[in-house]
Amino acid sequence: MKRVALVVMLAGLSASVFAERKSELGLDYLALTKNPLLAEIMLDIEPRFIEHYKAHGNDRAFQILGAERFAYVLRQDHLDQSWIDLFQEIAPKMPLRFLELDKTKYPKLWAFGSLERQRARTQKSLEFYRLLHGKEYIDNKD
Repeated sequence: MKRVALVVMLAGLSASVFAERKSELGLDYLALTKNPLLAEIMLDIEPRFIEHYKAHGNDRAFQILGAERFAYVLRQDHLDQSWIDLFQEIAPKMPLRFLELDKTKYPKLWAFGSLERQRARTQKSLEFYRLLHGKEYIDNKD
């Protein structure tokens, strides 16, 4: 019973957080993604998403269509290289949040987040090597 009450309370809290945050494009990302975390991610990246489309000369209608498609891609766990490239351009650190998703329901998003986490660790290791040795690491395992 306590668990049910906690889930209901968290759902209410989630709804109130979304009620406070509004999409600049007027979209309901929770309805589009069917996932509170994905909806939150969409709200977080939307300003950069809009900037990206404005920089390419796209009008508001195209921005809305693009954001809806992007939300749907996340909902369906259907990432291809073009979506990955766009995501890395507009929100390079955001994929780490995909690790909070259910790995079985969103395997591609989770794998993308995992890959980004490994890439960040590798970059930190290479930076540490450069600071420690005063030169760039060179892999001579040819």
